[in-house]
Amino acid sequence: MKNILKNFSKKAILFYSFLVSILFINTNFVFADDLINNNITKGFQKMLQDGLNLLMLLSSGVALVTVGIQLFKKHYTGDEMESKQCNKKILTIIIAWIALMSISVVFKIIGNYFGVKGA
Repeated sequence: MKNILKNFSKKAILFYSFLVSILFINTNFVFADDLINNNITKGFQKMLQDGLNLLMLLSSGVALVTVGIQLFKKHYTGDEMESKQCNKKILTIIIAWIALMSISVVFKIIGNYFGVKGA
């Protein structure tokens, strides 16, 4: 059994090194002008724009719902410790939402700086 595993691992390493060498041998030169006008680059830019818009929309909705749930728990629990935990959770949710919105805005600013339309 050990010999089979050893032979398999040697063959796997050989196959992996062969695959990597083939990938590195087949290189294409890309110039900046070709890269800017490439369909893949334009598609990635569009995907980035849509992803950032979706992130901002979803983060606002999820933050609103989770803060509402925590306020509901806080209102209907009579325990003082549970109320303090709900306050901590609400504060954490709001801070996470602010961080997500800030990151999205920074990405949009960087995208506009580099000429990504619609960011």
